[in-house]
Order: sequence, then C-alpha cells, then structure tokens
Amino acid sequence: MKASKRFGCALVVTTLCLVLSSCGGGPTGPEFTRADGEAFRQIGEQWSTAFNAGDVESLASMFAGTGAVMPPNSSTVRGHESITGYYTQMFNEGERNLEVEISEVGGEGDLGYVSGTFLNITQIPIQVDDDEAEEDAVDQEEAEAAEPEMQQNRDRGKFVIILKRGLGGVWKFESFIWNSDLPLPVASLPEVGN
Repeated sequence: MKASKRFGCALVVTTLCLVLSSCGGGPTGPEFTRADGEAFRQIGEQWSTAFNAGDVESLASMFAGTGAVMPPNSSTVRGHESITGYYTQMFNEGERNLEVEISEVGGEGDLGYVSGTFLNITQIPIQVDDDEAEEDAVDQEEAEAAEPEMQQNRDRGKFVIILKRGLGGVWKFESFIWNSDLPLPVASLPEVGN
C-alpha cells in the first residue's frame, strides 16, 4: 500500500508539473512576425510623413485611447484630445522638419516596439522690438507684409515607440518617448554692476 501511495503522489505531482509548464512561459498572443516588423517600419514612416505635413489628426489617430506622448523636460500627455492639443501647439511653435531613422523593431504577442534616431529642425520667428520695426519700415503696410526673420534650431536624439495590437489586429502607439542627445541650453545671467 505504501508503494501505491508513493506512486499516486508522484503521478499527481508529475501531472501538476506538466499542466503548470504548459500554462505559462510562452507568448500570450499571436506570434510577432516579419510582417509585423515591416508594418512597424511603415508606421514609423507614416508618423514621420504626418509630422512633416503638420497633420495633427493623423498623428493623434495613431495612438491607442490610452496612448501617451512622453516628451523630454515635460509632463506626460495622454489621450486623443490632449495629444491633439500637444501636436497643435508644437506645430504652432515652428516644428515640422523631421528626419527619422528606424534602427530596430521587435515584439512578442500583442506588444511591439520601434526605436531609432531623429534630426529635427525648428524654425522660430525672432522677436523684433515694435518701435525698432516701425522705424525700419517705410510705412505700416510694409511692416505688416514683411516676412518675420526666422531662427533655425537643430535637435538630434533617439526615440522608442511601444505599440499594442488592438481590435482587428491594428497596431496603435501605447507610449512614445524621445530625448535629445544635445545638452539643455544654459541661460546666461545678467551681469551685476558693482
């Protein structure tokens, strides 16, 4: 009887181990395929094209409902309405010339990522003193018609986009984070007289 109890216990333990090992450890969703990797590269190119066109709605539509933009030196921006507002403000401030190089794509199951580098050139109008502008202009109409002088700022850095497969197998941005390779500009302090 002792031998049969040991055999019964061993059988239960072995069965339990087999059941547990078949339940975990593997991907929980569909396999990440080469086609998914190609789709990620296309998504990255679509994002870059929409950014350079200033197409706020296309950019915001690439994010899941809970998607978030995590810009450098700023708070997280989450949700369609907030992301739309974020990109609108960015384009109003002169952003639009972006070059993106995708270096890596990957994933497992329903999660994936795209990473790479970027180069961004921003055109910012230079503030001109109104009195100075009026003196330089022949008349008010000329002053209004004159193109503002622009300053060019360059930035380069890296990014990571985390994507999640949603309904119908459509990949959407869950998180988009980037940062600059360049140091923050140091503000010069006014000189104090003795």
